[in-house]
Amino acid sequence: MKKILIILVIIFIIITTGCSPQEYEVNIEISTEDTGEVVGEGTYEAGKEVEIAAVPKEEYEFIKWEVDVEAISEEQVVIITVDESKEIKANFKK
Repeated sequence: MKKILIILVIIFIIITTGCSPQEYEVNIEISTEDTGEVVGEGTYEAGKEVEIAAVPKEEYEFIKWEVDVEAISEEQVVIITVDESKEIKANFKK
């Protein structure tokens, strides 16, 4: 009986420590094409803090970041926590 219990404990440890962490997608859309570039898009482990940045092209300026049409920041560089897949929009204007 002890052998079975030890084997089950070992199997449990292997299964729980061998699991890969949850990953989420961060997708960044630009409001109007050819107005700027963005950095930070990709796949990240849950809980990771990620820096996203908006770089306006000449004659344009960065306005704000949006998630679901709600402004989240007016800073060009922000740090987000990846706790789910995110669709983020970078807004630029002339």
